[in-house]
Amino acid sequence: MGCYCGSDQVFANCCQPFLTGTVLPQTAPELMRSRYSAYCTGHIHYIKNTYHPSQQSDQAEADIAAFADAAHFVGLSVLPISDKSLLQQRMPDNPYLESYTGTLSLAAPDSAKTVTTAAEGCIDYVHFIARFIMQDKLQQLEEQSRFIFEQQQWWYLDGCLFSHAGQKINRNDACPCGSGKKYKVCRPHLMSAQQS
Repeated sequence: MGCYCGSDQVFANCCQPFLTGTVLPQTAPELMRSRYSAYCTGHIHYIKNTYHPSQQSDQAEADIAAFADAAHFVGLSVLPISDKSLLQQRMPDNPYLESYTGTLSLAAPDSAKTVTTAAEGCIDYVHFIARFIMQDKLQQLEEQSRFIFEQQQWWYLDGCLFSHAGQKINRNDACPCGSGKKYKVCRPHLMSAQQS
């Protein structure tokens, strides 16, 4: 079975080991992709636990679960980032980073492709679009996410969201899940990155 994150790898060799706690993501993009797969598969505890500890108290598992249950994820696109330092300027203020006493550093531009041990306090960014069906609309969640490497692992810290209006899916439209069926007869929808 293909991985939900659309990596062209099988789920068992891609995100599943992260979700089961067998291994930790080695890069920020791996963590982002595994969090997406966790939404697809209902691994709510994983999503909660991969928020940075400074953010975890603000994240209610019931709210995460409600969103995961209501959304049917149909695709993930990871977009290239040409200038991480420029993106860094656009991020929201973060009290944790403002009070940080250690050394913060920006990940190398090619860190998405290179699996290396990051330094404590390393910051990285991932720009992605997650597509999902909710209430008969195709929705797009676009975010520039910020991650930090601490305590020998990557954490999701925060992000900058871009607003997109939902697109109404008409009954006779091709289903956005990629099944090839009309929306009105496509039940259940294909899961993200699965083949018809």
